[in-house]
Amino acid sequence: NYKNRNVFKKAEQFHLDLFGGVQFDRISTTDFINTIDVTGQASLIFPKFLLPVRVNNVSKYFKPSTQISVSSNYVRRIDYYDLTSTNLSLAYDWKESERKRHILTPISLNFVKLISTDSIRFDALRLQNPLFAKSIEDQFIIGGHYTFTYTNRVVNSDENFVFFMGNLELAGNSLSILDAIAKPGEDKLTILGINYSQFVRTHMDFRYYNILPYSTSLVSRVAFGIGVPYGNSSVLPYFKQFFVGGPNSVRGFRLRGIGPGDKVPENELENTGELKIESNLEYRFGVFSYIKGAVFVDAGNV
Repeated sequence: NYKNRNVFKKAEQFHLDLFGGVQFDRISTTDFINTIDVTGQASLIFPKFLLPVRVNNVSKYFKPSTQISVSSNYVRRIDYYDLTSTNLSLAYDWKESERKRHILTPISLNFVKLISTDSIRFDALRLQNPLFAKSIEDQFIIGGHYTFTYTNRVVNSDENFVFFMGNLELAGNSLSILDAIAKPGEDKLTILGINYSQFVRTHMDFRYYNILPYSTSLVSRVAFGIGVPYGNSSVLPYFKQFFVGGPNSVRGFRLRGIGPGDKVPENELENTGELKIESNLEYRFGVFSYIKGAVFVDAGNV
């Protein structure tokens, strides 16, 4: 990570982030390495709104910001595919109060391209599952999204508190309008010969923190998500679909190790869905010094 906190001498920030990851898995693949992931992102953050209009619900105690970001992600899934995802976005971040935060991204341009595939295993999977094949095609995802968070937590307090996060994403609507005006009744508009996605997707996460004596707590969480493709899309893009399992989800199962429903697909790439329901209950306690422990139960599916 590289950060310059005053790149234009007016408290503008420049961030450069590079990430590389390797996932090892001897269960679902014949190779020791399962996935290779490389991501680069550059961001400019201005300590004000770059807007022609005034925003009223902004707390005077928290400075708003405008962020312009460009990123590129390369994923190699051993035995299946090589894929790139390039994104350009403009986002506004501000706090209405100490408890309420808004992030509005009116412009988000995302191009997903399947570079190459394993000609045997991956093509066989696409033939067996036409919906999966459709979801992972090359596509433009052009739209925007909005995130609202709320918490009544008081720092350094033993009071119970709640946390809520809600996200709404829309894609393809502006292009659909242009499509209807420019080519009424004809084939759908494409960009450089590639289809654009059209969908609405929302995700909500609610948590309640019950603070107990002796530095213990009981934390409950409920999460819900749904994505609906329409218009130019018959299926939600693969990387916009939901999955459960893994260290931050239903922890008794591997990543994408559950669902959809009671199905047990032969390949974990198929374990995604357009609807997710998930819940967790966790009792947290101290063990020794900085070492903490927890007993938990998780439930969920797609």
